[in-house]
Amino acid sequence: MSTARDSIRRLESRKKSSGTCRSLIASGISYARLAAEAPDPRWAAATASAIRSTVAAISGDKLLSSDCKASLCRVEIEHDSPAEQHRLAKSVLGSGPFEQDVMFRYDFDSSPPRTTMYVAREGIAIRSLVDLAPLTTATR
Repeated sequence: MSTARDSIRRLESRKKSSGTCRSLIASGISYARLAAEAPDPRWAAATASAIRSTVAAISGDKLLSSDCKASLCRVEIEHDSPAEQHRLAKSVLGSGPFEQDVMFRYDFDSSPPRTTMYVAREGIAIRSLVDLAPLTTATR
C-alpha cells in the first residue's frame, strides 16, 4: 500500500509529459469492468458517503463523481489549482475510505486540474483488478 509520502514523492518526480505509463495502468481498470461489477449496496453506500465527507473537508477540491461497486470505487476530483492537486494524496491517504489500496491518476492537462482515484475495498489489491491488455497493446 502506498503511503502519502510515497504518493507525494511520485507526483513530485513526475513531469507533465511522463504520465503515459500511469495513465495506461489506470485505463487498465476499465470503465466496462467497473460498470459490469454488481454493487454491494451496503459497502458502496457507506464508502461513497465517507468519500464525500473526506473530500468535502479538503479546501480547494471538489468531488465531481464517485462510483462504488463491490470491490472498487472510481472517484473524480477537480482542484482549484495545481497546488491543491499536489496536496491531494497527503490530504486523503490514511483517512476513512483512503486507508486501503488507492491509485491516483493525475490529469495535468485539464483546466482546472483533475485527479481520478481508484479506491479498493479492504483486502483487495488494485493490482489484482488491472487488465494488462492496454499495456501490452501500447508497448508494441
